Amino acid sequence: LAWSPQGTYAGPLSPEGAESPDEVALRRVAELALAQGRPEVAVRALAQVADTPRARVLRVRALAQAGRAAEAEAQLALVQDADVGGQEARAELYLLVRRPDVALELLGDAAARPAQATAHQAWLIGTCLVRLGRAAEAATWLARVPPDATDSARARAELVRALRLTGLPQLAAEVSARGPTGGGGGEPAQ
Repeated sequence: LAWSPQGTYAGPLSPEGAESPDEVALRRVAELALAQGRPEVAVRALAQVADTPRARVLRVRALAQAGRAAEAEAQLALVQDADVGGQEARAELYLLVRRPDVALELLGDAAARPAQATAHQAWLIGTCLVRLGRAAEAATWLARVPPDATDSARARAELVRALRLTGLPQLAAEVSARGPTGGGGGEPAQ
């Protein structure tokens, strides 16, 4: 039997690693709250869910979105590569909790071999470098992301940001105007 923190019966214990129906419902509430930009609701819902890898990753996202980066980083320290689908996904979470230095360290092998980096790795590395204030270096990484890559729109937005930070606003405007396919219609950078 499982007992709630208030001392009331909370239903049968789930097998190790399995979520109870209540936990599944609370996790879904948290996911919806995050999608609707209500991270504090997600944090409260996830406080009642067992500490599984999936819930931990949701907690990281909720805490980061709520502006509670230190708490998010503490949760992220418990996340393993296998919990999120690999080292790149964990690096992306470190970007989310405002730790581009740690994210870049996780991407060290890819950063050491630029010619072999995937488009996603180039976007991640470039984004880390922009956030670390190394805009010129970031621009070279972000420019490697092909227009048809999944991360091309995000890479282009970061490239525009990097170019502006390096003092090239006209080039930034040109890249922004080119859009995802190299033609016109790009979205304005933020």
